[in-house]
Amino acid sequence: MVNTENEIQKTFISLSEKYEFNEIDVNMICKALDIKRQTFYYHFKNIYDVIFSIYCYQKIQEPYENDMNSLIRNIFTFLYSDQAFNKIIAKSNASDVLTEFVGSYINNGLTKILNRYNLRLEDKKDILRFFSKGLSEQCLYYFAQAEYGVNDATSRVSYIFNDDVLRTIIRKYQNSIE
Repeated sequence: MVNTENEIQKTFISLSEKYEFNEIDVNMICKALDIKRQTFYYHFKNIYDVIFSIYCYQKIQEPYENDMNSLIRNIFTFLYSDQAFNKIIAKSNASDVLTEFVGSYINNGLTKILNRYNLRLEDKKDILRFFSKGLSEQCLYYFAQAEYGVNDATSRVSYIFNDDVLRTIIRKYQNSIE
């Protein structure tokens, strides 16, 4: 079973190197693998599900330090590790899948950072929503521009989303509690 899923993922990646994203469909994958549509749908709901599963297997490295800069650097390292595929997805109508995946990573990392502070759950959720959305959009924007490498992109995004800004926002929330 896992083998079939891997083959579908590999075939999708291979096809994405030859065709535009909107040209790839379930029939094309099934034909390339000589499997029935039913087999495809046994493993995946649709093409977007295949893409998300590819990202789930690739995983973004956990930050060594729980700080914003490490979080941002890991995102760009991940995005540039398979730059061709990630650019195809980022510029397609499947970009939401990549945005969701990066956003999920940011949420997990920020949650670890925010757990160090005495915040109410609602305040933590507010900060997570704000930072996760803004940070994922900025990371994907700089990645899609293709003008920057990992270090430059990390520096530019870290200028806006950094530990000092996060601490300032946290202090405002903590002051509103008192």
